[in-house]
Amino acid sequence: ENGLCLVEEDPEEEGSEASNNASGEIRSGPYLFKRETIRLVDRVVPGAASLDEKVQKLIDTNKKMRKDYEELEQTIYTQRHARNARDSANVLPNQGVDDVNKDAAKHLAEMKLKMQDLERENTNQQGNVIRMEGQMKRYKSNADAAEKELDELKTQMRQTKKELRDKENALDEQKETNKHLQSRLEKMRMQRTGRPL
Repeated sequence: ENGLCLVEEDPEEEGSEASNNASGEIRSGPYLFKRETIRLVDRVVPGAASLDEKVQKLIDTNKKMRKDYEELEQTIYTQRHARNARDSANVLPNQGVDDVNKDAAKHLAEMKLKMQDLERENTNQQGNVIRMEGQMKRYKSNADAAEKELDELKTQMRQTKKELRDKENALDEQKETNKHLQSRLEKMRMQRTGRPL
């Protein structure tokens, strides 16, 4: 309804949920997601895994990309340092130095392109994770509010049922009283008609 979808826990995760409940943690209920959000997650992380597993995979991918980015930076720094050391030592012929510089420049350009691709992908992944986390918080808040409202409606319904039972009991008592009065009235009529003139 209204483009929303209710997502429940994966049944295979009930064992871990039970152990968490035994340790005092509160078991979370189903979450409410926009269908567009679920389609986005399925497109980025295809497969039959649960929504929680796919979100965790996005987070793990983000961490791995950050690690790869840092390793690339370290590799570039090491290569620059080694090249500067070779240039300062000046132990190679000019032709050899030119070849090394060309290879280093080519490799550096390739590394920069890879870094740019990783940065773009990392930015996209971070944006997706942030949006989904924000939506999860909003839907969790909406679910809590709906649950509270449902509890209030249940309380009102119980109160209404109690009032209805009380009124039904009062009506039964009134009917019984009316029946008793009708009986007495009938007796009085019979006594009047039975008197001698």
